[in-house]
Amino acid sequence: MIAEQLIIRKSRWKLYLYILSLFICTTGLFTPIGAETSCYQQRPIFTLLLAALFITFIIYNAWLLMKRNPEITLSSDGIGLCDKGYFTWDMMDAIGTMGSHDSDHEYIVIYFKEFSPVKYNIDDLDKDRKQIVSLVLEYASNQGISYKGHAAG
Repeated sequence: MIAEQLIIRKSRWKLYLYILSLFICTTGLFTPIGAETSCYQQRPIFTLLLAALFITFIIYNAWLLMKRNPEITLSSDGIGLCDKGYFTWDMMDAIGTMGSHDSDHEYIVIYFKEFSPVKYNIDDLDKDRKQIVSLVLEYASNQGISYKGHAAG
């Protein structure tokens, strides 16, 4: 038995990793390495600007971590995609997934009966591509929606 509604959010672990990486980069700007002087001592204005940029990204990722809005919402009526809208199962024909050659991005693609497909980025979510496809097909099981497979490109 499936839940009435399932919400998929951004992955907490990836957000923690981003924050930690940015923090390490920021502190590295002010830390001398070996006998060398720190980046701050050599170029203070550039270092402060770069540190401000890193701190801005840290604050943004911390805000995302606290907020964690629903990215994908599944229900017996349809699927909601953040910033794309809510689509009922009877509007849809099939779903598919797509990867990108030039980067590590993955997308879920929703094919509709009457209008062009919608592509939605599924990177950084707390479920992977296979889990998302399985859940979508489970929630749409009585609607005749098929899976077109994974395409590269």
